[in-house]
Amino acid sequence: MRLTDSFMRQPLKLLVKNEELTLEGIRQYYLDIEKEEYKLGALCDIYESISKSQGMIFCNTRSEVKKLKTQMTEQGHIVSAMVNLIPSYY
Repeated sequence: MRLTDSFMRQPLKLLVKNEELTLEGIRQYYLDIEKEEYKLGALCDIYESISKSQGMIFCNTRSEVKKLKTQMTEQGHIVSAMVNLIPSYY
């Protein structure tokens, strides 16, 4: 939390008990992608190779969210973007 406070203005903090951090049945993935242009392909590979009913993808900026939504839709994936749920402080 100290790290977050050092570079974010008025961050929204959600405090969760340790035993509730990962719910049963939820899978989390982290991919370290070398180049920006490889990200969409890697994400589409994951979506096409695993069975999923819902997913959540986090991006650093609203513009990245909008761009990814457009790209994923063009690839035939059903996606929604939640860009206006958190107030903009920047």
